[in-house]
Amino acid sequence: QMPLQRYHWTVLPQGMKNSPTICQWYVAKVISPICLQFPQVLIYHYMDDLLIAASDSKEMENALRAILEVIQKVRLCVSAEKVQKIVPWRYLGWKIRTQTVKPQQLTLQTQIKNLHDVQKVLGSINWLRPLLGVSNSDLSPLFELLKGDTDITGPRSLTPAAKNALEKVTRAIESRQAHHWHHALDLFFIILWDDVKPSGLLFQWDLSLQDPLMILEWIFLSHQSSKTILSQPEMFAHLIMKARERALTLTGSQITTIYAPLTDAYFVWLMQISLPFQVAIQGYSGQLSNHPPPHKLFHLSFSLAERPKRSLQPLDAVTFFTDGSGWTQKSVIVWKQWNSDVTLCSGSPQLVELAAVVRVFQNYTETPFNLVTDSAYVARRVTRTEATALKEVSKVQLFDLLQALVGLLNSRQSVFFVMHIRSHSDLPGFLAEGNRQADLLTLPVITLPDHVAQAKLSHLFSHQNAKGLKRQFELSMQQASKIIASCPDCRCTIISMGAEGVNPCGLHSLELWQTDVTHIPEFGIFKYSSIDTFSGALFSSCHKGEK
Repeated sequence: QMPLQRYHWTVLPQGMKNSPTICQWYVAKVISPICLQFPQVLIYHYMDDLLIAASDSKEMENALRAILEVIQKVRLCVSAEKVQKIVPWRYLGWKIRTQTVKPQQLTLQTQIKNLHDVQKVLGSINWLRPLLGVSNSDLSPLFELLKGDTDITGPRSLTPAAKNALEKVTRAIESRQAHHWHHALDLFFIILWDDVKPSGLLFQWDLSLQDPLMILEWIFLSHQSSKTILSQPEMFAHLIMKARERALTLTGSQITTIYAPLTDAYFVWLMQISLPFQVAIQGYSGQLSNHPPPHKLFHLSFSLAERPKRSLQPLDAVTFFTDGSGWTQKSVIVWKQWNSDVTLCSGSPQLVELAAVVRVFQNYTETPFNLVTDSAYVARRVTRTEATALKEVSKVQLFDLLQALVGLLNSRQSVFFVMHIRSHSDLPGFLAEGNRQADLLTLPVITLPDHVAQAKLSHLFSHQNAKGLKRQFELSMQQASKIIASCPDCRCTIISMGAEGVNPCGLHSLELWQTDVTHIPEFGIFKYSSIDTFSGALFSSCHKGEK
């Protein structure tokens, strides 16, 4: 019952001239003895506002009288007109009646001129929405106005969708309300479907009323989650955890029954593989059911979710291999006898391969298949995308691909299997070969080099001889000689080839050495005379033999 010893502001109170912390501390110190004196009386203290409630009116009057006396002793005063004893009680912006709670008269600002105005409107709505049930999809057009220029004075204007959203909120303020918690009734929580994300409702069920549904508080997920893809089990788990926490905060007790839109098979499957769902119901001693009480609200928004179409085991069906290259921008699909589908797609290798996966789901909507990808990123995205809420990301191409994949998976009726394989493993078998075939199709087309053209360019710079060109560029001798003959610098120094039987042997580039042996008997044992021509000079030498 004792007020908090410390008080923390999350929003600066505009126009307040005293210290909030000192005010909270001082009033708490003054009324603490009264809280101990009347333990059966609820005394809620928030700054200088006090809410006093008791099951007996006489006990409540005694507690009120004691509080007024102790406040006057410390020279504080309470105006008589501010003491509310009859219905409705107005407390912290709420109008409290005997059984219901609704906001006081609130006019939302519709003249939006800048970012500051948008933030003020959304701040007022966020304060009301847990009791009025204004969903994320209802407020989505208003959230869009927060994007863009971050300057607080940046210009903003209401779009037609944003005006419709404000009208929905205004109607909710006028027509909707929440109820008091009744300590004698059980507390229930139900998960309901919204357009994109599920939401939850804490309620009680009173059969003595004409409408037995007693709404205590709505539970919503964040508009923008920390993850790009939030899976369905994760959304259910977050709602259950928030509901259990709010139940303890509001009533100090556990939820009696949680109504989740899960078939029995889906629930058993989640208990086996989903860690977030296991954590959410850890230590929960109540019941889990998929049969909510009969009410028109539940009839419209409570529909059982089926187990995901993604199989955990390979299927006896066609297998598709996907691959992508950011360098060549080729997005490849390979299947059966290495049939292929290759398209061009710009972006990173992950985006290019994700585009191939989207094409598989687009082209084979009613066919069960196995999908094999060598991208761990793509494999994780596909396994998490079915029945998910997608966070809007700044990369337009990535967001478009993920959005298309979410739509295809949500509308799909046939099962599929997804697996990741390591590329370039050189292992035997069908999977490695299929991945190798897809990888080959992502490579660029290789053009064989023109050796003759390369030899011409090299000779123009270095002026190699024919043998040098033949050895360096793998040409024939005839091709090399033609290149030298076509060179304007080298063709004037070429000596015409000798008659048949002469073996020219140049020692250096552009030089020709020609030799022959003549027999001269008059020289005796040195009758073998070798006559050489070397660069136009004549040289003769005598030898004992021809070698």
